[in-house]
Amino acid sequence: INGENRLVPERVKRSLQSAFDRVLRTYVIPSGLHSSVARIRPSQSGPAKTFRIILKDGQWIDVDLVPVIEFRYPSWPSGIEKKDWMDKISPVDRNWFLVPKSPMSEPAMPDGSHLWRLDFQNMENRLIQDYGCVKPIIRLLKTTRDTYKWNLSSYSLKTFVMHQLLAKYDRGYWDPKNQGILFIKVLESLGHALDQSGPAIPFLFHPKMDLTEKIKRPTKRNISGTIKHIVRKLRESPVRCCELILGESGMPAPPDDVTQEAKFIPYVVHQTENSGGAWRCLIS
Repeated sequence: INGENRLVPERVKRSLQSAFDRVLRTYVIPSGLHSSVARIRPSQSGPAKTFRIILKDGQWIDVDLVPVIEFRYPSWPSGIEKKDWMDKISPVDRNWFLVPKSPMSEPAMPDGSHLWRLDFQNMENRLIQDYGCVKPIIRLLKTTRDTYKWNLSSYSLKTFVMHQLLAKYDRGYWDPKNQGILFIKVLESLGHALDQSGPAIPFLFHPKMDLTEKIKRPTKRNISGTIKHIVRKLRESPVRCCELILGESGMPAPPDDVTQEAKFIPYVVHQTENSGGAWRCLIS
C-alpha cells in the first residue's frame, strides 16, 4: 500500500514473486524411478510467474501463477457496459478480476502505477465454450502468428475471434466440419481489420480500447498484406495449409527458451483433411 492507501500492483506482484522464489529455492525435486520431473525453470512474463516443468522424456509443462483480486457478480466495474450476450452466462460465472499489470505510460496519465487491469476470463471462457471449432481456430491463428512473427498478442487474437463469434452466435455455424472454411474467413477478416483506420481489435468489454493501438500503422499493413497472401494461397490450394500455416518445415517453431533435449517433442501435426473443398489443418 502506498502513501495514498492504494494497493499498488507492482508491489503485490513483487511480494508474491519473492514468495515463489523462496519456495523454489528450498524445493527438492523427488528422485527415483517414479519421478518424471527432470528440473523446474522459473521465468517472469508480465504479471505471471511461469514455472516450466521439464520432464525426463523431453516434454515440458508451463504453469503460470498470477495473483488476482476476485469480484463476484452483481458487483460490476464502473465504465464497463453490460451486453446482451452476458445474460446467457450464469451469474456464478460472471465474476471478474483485477490483475497486477499496470498500463503503459501515457502522457495523459503519467503516474498510473496504482492502476490494475480488468480481467473477465471466466466470462470469456463460457462465451466460447461448446462452440465447435472456435477454440481450434484461435489456436490456428496463434500458430500462424508464431510462424510469421506477427506482433499480435494471443489475447488480441482470442478477442478478435470472440467478436466474430458474437457476430454469428450460432452453434451450427461453428460446427467442427466448417473449421477449414471458417478459419479462412476469420483470417481474411483479421487482414481487413488491420488494414483499416480506427480500432482494429476492440477490447470486448470496452470497445473504445484498441488492443493493437501500440502497433504502428505500417506494421499493421504489412501483417494485413501477408494475411491476404496466405488467404489467396489457401483458396487456390487447400492442401498446402500446413505449409502456409506452419512454415516451410511443416512444423511450428518451439519456444526460444527451450533446452536442447526438450525440442524434440513440442508439437504433433496430424494431417490435412481435404474432402469436397472442406479441409482442416489439425494441430495439437
